[in-house]
Formats: sequence, structure tokens, C-alpha cells
Amino acid sequence: MISFQRLLLTFIFCWTTTVYAQNALPVPVNIKAAYNKGTRSSDGKPGKNYWQNHADYSIKVNFNPVNRNLQGTVSIDYTNNSPDTLGQVWFKLYPNLFKKRFDTRYAYPP
Repeated sequence: MISFQRLLLTFIFCWTTTVYAQNALPVPVNIKAAYNKGTRSSDGKPGKNYWQNHADYSIKVNFNPVNRNLQGTVSIDYTNNSPDTLGQVWFKLYPNLFKKRFDTRYAYPP
């Protein structure tokens, strides 16, 4: 039969090991900010204040391989789901991006 003292000592050892093994991991500042804003929950899923903008594109293109002429139109339906108002929308168009010897200095604004 196991002595009461030995059983008590085993119980205390197991209990203290479990209590001290549950230390919280450090959380980065940006993740804490997302928790505080409500955009992220502690399990990593989107929070109650999470939002995402959405865009639907309709692109119509005509290409003539004989004279290598490309014509097209695009319609973009942009949905702003954020609580902020968009003051401006930027489009970056690079029609010659895949052209041989494309100069990448002009791919992005200086």
C-alpha cells in the first residue's frame, strides 16, 4: 500500500507541474493591436470588426495577331466595406511589362 505522504507528494508534484506549464506565450504588439481593435480573435479567426474590400472585374479584349494590335475595355465594380471613406483609388497599368527588354526603372513610381 502506498503511504499517504508519498501519494500527497506525487499529487503536489503533478499539480505544480501543470500549473507552471501553462505560461502564456508572448504576443507581438501588432497582434495585440488587432485583438484590441476586434479585427482578429484570439483563435486567429477574423473578429467582429474585420472587413475586406472587394472588386469585380469585367475585361473585354480584342487582339489582332497580324498587326499585333491589342484593344480592350475594363469595368471595375469596387465595394468599400471599410469604415473609412476612400479619398482616392490608384491604378498601376504596365502594358509593356512582358515586352522584351522592358525597363523596370519605370515599373514603379520613384
